[in-house]
Amino acid sequence: MQIVPDFENQFLTEIAVTFAKKRRSLKYNASTLKFHKVYDIVEGEKVEKIEISVESSRSRNSIRMRLYIWEDRWVWIDVRKAGKVGWDWEFSKHGRLSGNYSPRQFIEAFKEFYSSSALFDSQATALEAFAVWNEILATGPAEVMT
Repeated sequence: MQIVPDFENQFLTEIAVTFAKKRRSLKYNASTLKFHKVYDIVEGEKVEKIEISVESSRSRNSIRMRLYIWEDRWVWIDVRKAGKVGWDWEFSKHGRLSGNYSPRQFIEAFKEFYSSSALFDSQATALEAFAVWNEILATGPAEVMT
């Protein structure tokens, strides 16, 4: 039985419970899968955060994905494909989880994205797959130059 860490925040609790339920199917496509409850110190206050890291290897291709989730629904995602020297490509995005997505839908999107074979293809194909996060993570209003 998977033990889910206790969180003071309901949103993080729902993310953790959903992740625990999907862990087996995520592990199927990963060589390493880690889930951690972490505290950040912000202005002297402890703030809960979830850190998820997934790494997968298919022959010589290796994909690393890190996902940080804060209690205020703020999310940071970083995905990289290893190359012979350094990274073949890397993508990062941050934003607030859209109100249209429940924690269950968010973890399902994460699972589908990570399981996508597009990540093992070219940079352009991976970029198309990464575009799904534009809908899921709201970045807020942008400054308009006139």
